[in-house]
Amino acid sequence: KQEGKPHLITIDRNIEEAGTVSGGGTFAYGTTITLMATTIDHQYDFLGWYEGDTLLSKNKQYSFFVSGDRTIIAKWEGHPYTVTTERNIEAAGTVSGGGTYPYGTTVTLTATANIGYDFLGWYEGDTMLSKDEQYRFFISGNQTVLAKWEIHRCAVAIESNMKEGGTTEGAGRYTYRSTVTVRAMPNRGYQFVGWYENGTLISETNKYTISEIDSD
Repeated sequence: KQEGKPHLITIDRNIEEAGTVSGGGTFAYGTTITLMATTIDHQYDFLGWYEGDTLLSKNKQYSFFVSGDRTIIAKWEGHPYTVTTERNIEAAGTVSGGGTYPYGTTVTLTATANIGYDFLGWYEGDTMLSKDEQYRFFISGNQTVLAKWEIHRCAVAIESNMKEGGTTEGAGRYTYRSTVTVRAMPNRGYQFVGWYENGTLISETNKYTISEIDSD
């Protein structure tokens, strides 16, 4: 006979910080008992009472007839939040990692720059979150994160083999793929020989134009 035989009802939680459970213990066969789950951190959503992988009830209060030993788990999951990624210059590169994640997930955002652009960082509003192309963070709410780039600027440096020989103009920093013109103006008594780069003659004219500059 089962009547009156004591049975152990063990209850547990899948996420301890999500909430509390009550109602477990030892009960006589045939007793109707009620289990109660209470959410204490509202960043978590209650999923239900489970026995193994079987959902018993989605209600926080679950009543049943005791007929044997049982282990029943109260399950929660992190509340879903959305990470929206944006770019200040769409042609500058690509971003990945946006989407919907449960509270507590570590999210990784990745920015990949196209040629001709420099990555500045990840921003939320005017606040810089990270200068790194890969940014990891713990999700605790909806977020819109902006990947910022700027057009790469190439440096043009000018050196003279004889400073007293004349003056030059055109040194500076220029946006990627722009056209740059440098000029040499010899002083009286000096003759301009040419423009050289790494020892190689590239032009003998005083005025030299670099079309679509793509490097320093």
